[in-house]
Amino acid sequence: MVYGNGDIYSGSWLSGEKSGKGTYEYSNGDAYIGEWKADLKDGSGIFEMENGDRYEGEWKEGRKYGSGIYYFQNGDVYEGYFIDGQRNGKGIYIWVDKSCYNGDWEKDRMHGKGVYYPKEENGPFLAGYFENDEFVRAEEENPEESIKN
Repeated sequence: MVYGNGDIYSGSWLSGEKSGKGTYEYSNGDAYIGEWKADLKDGSGIFEMENGDRYEGEWKEGRKYGSGIYYFQNGDVYEGYFIDGQRNGKGIYIWVDKSCYNGDWEKDRMHGKGVYYPKEENGPFLAGYFENDEFVRAEEENPEESIKN
């Protein structure tokens, strides 16, 4: 199916809507290959953007939702969970300089418990709590938990 704006869809249909497996090529150079439901990306799929970014993972009602890997054109990589198209839940982000953050995310930001490792192999790391991409406090050891272990 060729749309008036130059987009092209080839794949399965159900009751006049994209449903099942299909490929959608956008006129701007983006492309989606994967599963559809009720005319929306839904299930597993790969979205390649004209700018060089690429997402491989789960979709729900047209948005990144569930586990996936996002490859940025600059070499950064995020692997983890998404909700409503944003990084949410557990995930690891590795910057092109090899520094990384492994922990909780909320609305595309480091938020909650996590560990940031700098690019230097033996450099100091930050373990504790982050809010809106900022380290706010170190993780406090709970003496009672130490005794139980």
